[in-house]
Amino acid sequence: MTNGIIFNLAGQVLLQQRSFHKMSRPGLWTAEIGGSALVGETSQQALVRELSEEMNICVPAHQLRFLLTRRLSSWIEDWYAIKIDSETMPIRLQAAEVIAADWLSLADALHVMQNNHQLTEANLISKAATLLF
Repeated sequence: MTNGIIFNLAGQVLLQQRSFHKMSRPGLWTAEIGGSALVGETSQQALVRELSEEMNICVPAHQLRFLLTRRLSSWIEDWYAIKIDSETMPIRLQAAEVIAADWLSLADALHVMQNNHQLTEANLISKAATLLF
């Protein structure tokens, strides 16, 4: 698995609401954007593809800043922080994956994550902000 947390140049975090048709965490607001790597892909290549497919965000692999690797019971996740110019890169949602998206201040994004008991994700957002800014 590969995941990215996206910030714009103003320091806002992109949150997305997962489709209600998703098997895992339907309808949940999250900062993670990503998915599974295809055979032969690196985690960076997979994330570049996923960002383009799900949100129309086109970034080169060298723009991904590595955050950490999480080893879970059945899979491994590589996490990246990404900074984009949201003024010149409009977001287009892939309806099967994402039903809504919004830019929130760092404080507001952390508040949403904490209220949804997503403390691990709140910590990842904080680490990403520190790495990028």
